Amino acid sequence: MRNRASRAFTLVELLVAAGITVLIAGLGLAVTSRLATAWSRAVGDHEARATARVAIEEITHDLQSALYRDDGAVWFRATVSDDTSYSGLWEEALTQKPAGTTGGSLRLNAAELTDCRFGRAGVVLAFFTQARSETDNSTAPTAVGYQIIRRQTGIGRSAAGAKYVLCRSVVRPAQVEARLGALEAGFDLDPTDTANAYIHSGAANDGTAAGDPYSIRHPAALATVLAENVIDLGVRLHGFGDTGELEEIFPASGREMEYLARAPSADGTEAGAGMPCVADVMLRVLTGEGARMVAAMEAPSGSSLVRPAEYRTDAEWWWGVVEANSRVYVRRIMLSASLP
Repeated sequence: MRNRASRAFTLVELLVAAGITVLIAGLGLAVTSRLATAWSRAVGDHEARATARVAIEEITHDLQSALYRDDGAVWFRATVSDDTSYSGLWEEALTQKPAGTTGGSLRLNAAELTDCRFGRAGVVLAFFTQARSETDNSTAPTAVGYQIIRRQTGIGRSAAGAKYVLCRSVVRPAQVEARLGALEAGFDLDPTDTANAYIHSGAANDGTAAGDPYSIRHPAALATVLAENVIDLGVRLHGFGDTGELEEIFPASGREMEYLARAPSADGTEAGAGMPCVADVMLRVLTGEGARMVAAMEAPSGSSLVRPAEYRTDAEWWWGVVEANSRVYVRRIMLSASLP
């Protein structure tokens, strides 16, 4: 009689064992996939937070040191920009950040700042602040400009490498004087003055060279890129009302697209507006996964993704992807220049 302990497995036993193995492997794969997704999300959140921290700290330092003189010149400017032509460096794509108010990038009157959208190029900030370099005259106002641009950030310029980046441009009076050969550059950021040295001098460059550092409008090469994957920059400005309470002065419930801080003109043609007391700054930053998805949607040869049925338009789809794969950061900043 054969020993039962030495008999072979039956086909049924092998099938049951194989089934259990497949089940265990499937469960393990599902757990591993969820862990990988969670890890990727955590890494993306960390990258977004780190990016926002660097950018907001820089903006905070500049705004806290902002300067203002009651001389009729524009010392502070905030402009909601739904037009991408301002910098001359914006790289267009077939599918990209949409314009306008209908499913687009303009929504200024949302109750919460985190739900607002400030145009295709976000808010363009320009103001004079205290110089920080040891080589500069510590009393000389320095013009700084913040704006979002879609452009290549690598050394080799490839359309596939375009990203949304936040740029910080700096122009010092000595640079303007050297450029113009003038003894006194003056301080003015009036956007309507086409001869304005701080805004309109200089020319956009292709990012491959050092660029022209004499204009806060045209960022000079890659050195001005403060943070990548910043998809929106917004501000709400506040001043103290007659009752001593903070009142929103820009965008004033979505009615205004530009705020210029300057004294009234001597001839009375310009009413003027005071320096803001408080600025609420908002940054929307893509996570790593969000940046990859946006890049796929905006690929030069056309989107490699198919628009899901729940989105009626490309604009809704673009913002649906962005809002699901980005983080919003807000900081309230006191401007000391507005204090008596």
